[in-house]
Amino acid sequence: PKVIRQCCQNMLQQQWVRRLPVIQNHSPAQVAAVPLKSIVDEVAAVGQTRLVVIDFCAGGGGPTPVFERLINAERARKGDTLLEFRMSDLHPNKPAWEELCKKSDNLTFIPESVNAMEPPKQVTTTRIFRLFNLSFHHFDDETAREVLKSTIQTAEGIAIIELQDRRFGTLLMMACNCLLCCLVTPFWFPPFSSGFRPHRQNLIQTLWTYIGVLPFILCWDGLASCIRTREFEEVMKLVGDATGETPNIKIDKQSENTDRHCDIAGWRFTFSRQMHTFPFGYVNMTTGAK
Repeated sequence: PKVIRQCCQNMLQQQWVRRLPVIQNHSPAQVAAVPLKSIVDEVAAVGQTRLVVIDFCAGGGGPTPVFERLINAERARKGDTLLEFRMSDLHPNKPAWEELCKKSDNLTFIPESVNAMEPPKQVTTTRIFRLFNLSFHHFDDETAREVLKSTIQTAEGIAIIELQDRRFGTLLMMACNCLLCCLVTPFWFPPFSSGFRPHRQNLIQTLWTYIGVLPFILCWDGLASCIRTREFEEVMKLVGDATGETPNIKIDKQSENTDRHCDIAGWRFTFSRQMHTFPFGYVNMTTGAK
């Protein structure tokens, strides 16, 4: 149901942008923004026209507003052109996006449904950097191949960002997500605003949390996401299948965070891994650029 889907998206969005005391030095969005800025700036510097960063599975907004704020703040400091960040989804969450977009002139959204396999002309007729935040694992292999093929044909760059993997420690953390959901809901979604006025959306969020529906769904979805998350080699195999070329993956032992890269179809893909939550939570990022 739409109401439950949006409540799940709201919780995931908060988990991206909030910092948990003790076990997180920075929010996951802040951790991911550092390597993302590097590849986005690299792609933006190549062409003459303005680069647009499009989140193709934005959900409730996820980390994209944080990415926009941090990346554009640094670009403004250096005197570089500010970039537009645009949210889209197969199931647009317009109420959430409208609130987020009020905070920045460079954050917009596409109100219509957007299919990452066959994006509309408005997201293929300009210089596009494709962004997949905690979403690429939802695609089966056939769909993922088509998404990658479309990306290589129509985009300038891509970032696939996952906060989980198939390692045992991550599975253990995801199993505890139901408890975390119950603990943080009163603080992240206070049911009453100032003056004890009821906050309708937060009341709905609280209701579905404490009758057990949201914790169960988020725990189950988290475990399924871990199992479905691809390693860099598996993503490169899909790129190879989509382009008809054989991927040649190289290990960069001199790099602390980027330990693998692959040149294929005129693109360079890299993989980086950085801790976001002690002791098992890592940002796993695959990026690609022409």
